[in-house]
Amino acid sequence: MRRERGGGTTPFTTPIVAPPLDPGPEAEFVYWHPDRLGVERAPAGTLTKLLAIHPTLSACRPPGKAPVQRSRWLIWARDQKASNPFCPGWYLVFVWEVTKTHEALPLEPFGHLEDCIYAVMAIKVGGQQAYFKKMFAEREAAKQAREATYQDGRQAKQRDFMASRRISSAGRGNRFALHHDGTIVPSRGELAWLQETAAARMPREVQERLKLEREELRRVGWLP
Repeated sequence: MRRERGGGTTPFTTPIVAPPLDPGPEAEFVYWHPDRLGVERAPAGTLTKLLAIHPTLSACRPPGKAPVQRSRWLIWARDQKASNPFCPGWYLVFVWEVTKTHEALPLEPFGHLEDCIYAVMAIKVGGQQAYFKKMFAEREAAKQAREATYQDGRQAKQRDFMASRRISSAGRGNRFALHHDGTIVPSRGELAWLQETAAARMPREVQERLKLEREELRRVGWLP
């Protein structure tokens, strides 16, 4: 280049600043949907758990050479009405990372991811918000049912145990076999219970030996 005014014909140069290259849609998370060739899908166990929450859910992350700023797991949901041309038939539910620090989060333990899915989907899905609330209520109801079943089973075992310590030949007094009346010797009920359950607690060898001793005593006339 040469000057045209007041500077003679001395040549000079100016640096050429090239505009930054457009990274293209590959730099955006929304580009890397589960049907995109090359994406890394979540482990099969995680995908199964996601489908158990809702049959449209999936998870993947961009491949290692993708030009995204940071590689994170992406939680997706199928939606045939999705309008984004980069991810036809899908919409990005959320990027699985810490909101403030953008720190990457693992898929396991799954409980944390599950709670976030219920919370975020209830807001983003709109018309299906009631559906996810219902699913959450059903999950809580199932949890309470399991707890109630456990408590019922535990109480049933306690009742069986207490019933096993009762006797049917007791009189009008306390009907618990191991009840003590304050004396040193066993009560009538405890003595009856001990006699009734002695054979069940006795080793087989001892039972056989006592049987032989009784037969010998009968033979010599000491027992009828």
